[in-house]
Amino acid sequence: MWPIESCGSTVTILKHWNVNTALWLRHYVYERMQAAAPALKPFADIVTNLASALWHGLFAGYYVFFAAMALTNKAAKQLHKSVTPLVRHASRRFPPLWWLYRAFCAVLAPWVIAYFAPLFVLLEFRTGIQALAAMRFIPVAVIAAVLVFPWSLFRRVAGIQRVGREYVVCVPRVPAVVEANNG
Repeated sequence: MWPIESCGSTVTILKHWNVNTALWLRHYVYERMQAAAPALKPFADIVTNLASALWHGLFAGYYVFFAAMALTNKAAKQLHKSVTPLVRHASRRFPPLWWLYRAFCAVLAPWVIAYFAPLFVLLEFRTGIQALAAMRFIPVAVIAAVLVFPWSLFRRVAGIQRVGREYVVCVPRVPAVVEANNG
């Protein structure tokens, strides 16, 4: 339970929520879909979450909830690849920034899942959407904005590169100025 309570991402929460089912879905749906159809790789998250919805039942709320979780996870991964390296780099000069960022993520991740939870609990599409409308669909708009933002261009401009499995800020080296000896 601690990984769920202390995490800072929706990806981690869903990974640790029902570990055996998550492992089964990862092995039999997600990984096999990526291996069998590389062209469909970007949709593996959505298909895996829809398989989970089918596993739960035939209520529309399940499908909308799990589709929303797949899109939320895609947005979270984009932010992780693009924002986390910048915060990590900036926290070298101001160490409390890293802890503030982690605290923000730890509050945001469960809040986003709680926002979509009425779809799962109420089961009916109409009543679930009415519950989401109570917050004016603001989280939906934010997730949509994150998904359409050109993150690859942002990472290129910010100097973020993939090194191994991590994304890091690569500060270009300024060539040393060599003074010519005109003496």
